[in-house]
Formats: sequence, C-alpha cells, structure tokens
Amino acid sequence: MVRELLTQVDDHLSMHALVKLQQRLARPALGPILAKVPGATVSAKARAIGASRQAYQRWRDGSARPSIQYARRIAELTGHAVADIIGERGGQ
Repeated sequence: MVRELLTQVDDHLSMHALVKLQQRLARPALGPILAKVPGATVSAKARAIGASRQAYQRWRDGSARPSIQYARRIAELTGHAVADIIGERGGQ
C-alpha cells in the first residue's frame, strides 16, 4: 500500500514537472527584448525597470513573465509592444 502511494505521488510530481516544463517552453525567454533595456549590468537594467535583479533574471530566462506594470515599463524602455513582452503574440 505504501509503495502504491509513493508511486502515485511520484507520478503526480512527474506530471507536475512536465506541465511546468511545457509552460516554460510555451513562453519564450525575454532575453533579446531585455537586452535593449538601458544599463550595463543586470542590476542596472533591473533598476531601470524598477524591479529586483532576481525578477529580471527570471524574465530573461523565461521562467516567469513580468506583470502588466513591468511589461509597460519594459515596452517604454525598449520600443517593443506590451503584447510581445507578456507573451500575447509569442514574443520577440
């Protein structure tokens, strides 16, 4: 019984990991767009947007998307459409 439960938990976690991976693959990384934000370092670029360095890095690598507030600021700084930044049109 315990083994069956552990197998079910393992299967559920595997499915969860696959769903997360699919979500990440479905939204392209914003690296090319964020590279256009003024600043020489990640910290400087994050400050220009008004976000933390960690948030900037998650957006850059595609593990998260910025909120509409940050997307608007990124759009102002880069000349990209907000829809590209939040993933409405597939980005880049």
